[in-house]
Amino acid sequence: MKNKRLLVAALMLGAVIGRLSSPGATPIAAAKAAIMLQANPPKPPRYPGGKGHTDPAAKQRVKDEARKYQAVRRSNNDTIRAYYINREVVTDILKQKGCIGLRIYPAYENTVAPLEPSMIIVGVENTGKVPRQDQVNNYQDISSLALKEYIVGQTDDRCPSSCEGTAF
Repeated sequence: MKNKRLLVAALMLGAVIGRLSSPGATPIAAAKAAIMLQANPPKPPRYPGGKGHTDPAAKQRVKDEARKYQAVRRSNNDTIRAYYINREVVTDILKQKGCIGLRIYPAYENTVAPLEPSMIIVGVENTGKVPRQDQVNNYQDISSLALKEYIVGQTDDRCPSSCEGTAF
């Protein structure tokens, strides 16, 4: 009986999600996704907020993890191994008022082949209302009372097309 109630609740949730999300979503697909999420909840991060490694053994483990990812993804020669973004862009984002860290999004310029991937880098702030809120729109500068735009970084400088000096 409990499983039946769970399925009904998942179907109802799926119907709501289906209406709120893409037009192709169906209540059944959403219910299946909800059940799968319950059966396989996302694992919490191993390094919440990130971690800087200085120990040689830890750095080697991180390098090995990058190589494992590349080995799994290497079926296509166009598989991206790394992105480069210059320090000035990262520093400008980190210097924004209230910025406590960065969030990095994978992106495509287009949706048809050949796909043109890039990475979007945005600042993150802790507003109190929403922990780790992306800084993407505008904000009011207290000193000048002017509306200012947050900086959003983007790079498509990637390896394999630009691999000089890569260590991973």
